[in-house]
This record gives sequence, structure tokens and C-alpha cells, in this order.
Amino acid sequence: MKQLAEDFRATSQTLYELLAPLPEADFSRVTQFKDWTITDVLIHLLMWNQGADQSLAQPDAFKAFITAYRGELAGGLSRRDHGRAW
Repeated sequence: MKQLAEDFRATSQTLYELLAPLPEADFSRVTQFKDWTITDVLIHLLMWNQGADQSLAQPDAFKAFITAYRGELAGGLSRRDHGRAW
């Protein structure tokens, strides 16, 4: 588990170093990933990192979150729009 935490920290640091020099306007640029912006990708990563933590620390709250999430997707909300609303 310690190695997993260290790998996560290293990945987070690398991502920070990649993005830190970018001007704020670049975060609104569309990427080649599903036409999401850099901000959309970061929202997605943050939301699911918090979800992973919640699944361990508050499993009932995570179950409620994932149930609502699935319902919103079934209702036609896109993953990107869900993240933006989140």
C-alpha cells in the first residue's frame, strides 16, 4: 500500500510540473481526449480520486454517490457535464 501511495504522489507531482507553467487560458483548450478541456480532465481525475478515498473511508456515502452518478448517466447526462456540475 505504501508503494501505491508513493506512486500516486509521484504521478501527481509529474502532472503538476507539466501543468504549472501553462497560462490559465490553456486550461480551457480542447484536448484530443473526447474533446474535453484540460480542466475537464483535471475535474475527472479529482472527482474519482476523491471517490476512491471515499470508497475506503465512507463506503455508504460512496455507494450513494455512485448510484446517483449512474442514474444521471442513464438520464442522458454526459460524464463531462457531470464532472462540471460536481
